[in-house]
Amino acid sequence: MKFVTFALLLAMASCITDGKQEKQESQEFQETQDVQEMQETKMHADTVAFGIGFNRYVGSWQSGESSVSECFLLPVANGNPVLQTVRAELIKHTDYSDDDLQGEMDAFYAGFGSEEEDEEFSTEEEKRIEFFDSPAGFLNYYCFGSFFMEGAAHEDWYTQYSSFDLTTGKIIGEEDLFVDSDEARSDIAVALRKALAEYVGEAYDEEADRELDIVSLMLNNHVYVANEGLYYCYFPNEVSDYMAGEPELLLTKEFLKPYIKLDSPVYKLWFGNEK
Repeated sequence: MKFVTFALLLAMASCITDGKQEKQESQEFQETQDVQEMQETKMHADTVAFGIGFNRYVGSWQSGESSVSECFLLPVANGNPVLQTVRAELIKHTDYSDDDLQGEMDAFYAGFGSEEEDEEFSTEEEKRIEFFDSPAGFLNYYCFGSFFMEGAAHEDWYTQYSSFDLTTGKIIGEEDLFVDSDEARSDIAVALRKALAEYVGEAYDEEADRELDIVSLMLNNHVYVANEGLYYCYFPNEVSDYMAGEPELLLTKEFLKPYIKLDSPVYKLWFGNEK
């Protein structure tokens, strides 16, 4: 049972004369109160990191085995055009606008509990958007989502990473990173395949790779920047089987040096003015 309005409960109670029914109604009322106490839609937690202010927006609902939750930690722009660009990009991963984000979440979760939803809704779902350790000049974010429907064999989930350039607010992609060369892309793809083989505990099979377009397979433009190098990230089943999870493969800055554009902010981060 999800949300039942207080007015409806009172009307039901007035029609019940049997003692057993009264006891059942009392239990249902208490369960409803418990559910309402588990609903959380407002929590603004201000924090500062990397010299940037952030606000946390939260919405959640739970009843029995069913639950939905969202938690978005977004930068506060305060008129800064770079942070406005970052924030706008992150908002795309939500189902809301940026006019009144928390208000929209409040309205969404306040609407849970109709009889129609009771018949259809039996799941666990979660969405998160949060920053994590970021090198100087960049802001790293991940967007996580998971969904489990009753009766499914397993949970579906994904984590999407990105690095924002704090001089422009734009996401760093392969076109910003690598020199325009088929040979360079091939070398990087082979390095990623070797890293994947090590990740899953298998020997690298160069002959099998000749049958694959490993450049398209491995260079998925799904990367984030770290001080030690560049991490490529993959969804479940994208480059390996489900049991491998979500591989995160590191290409060290030393390996990448010949392939990185000299005018890239990533090159400046790793090598300064060194040529």
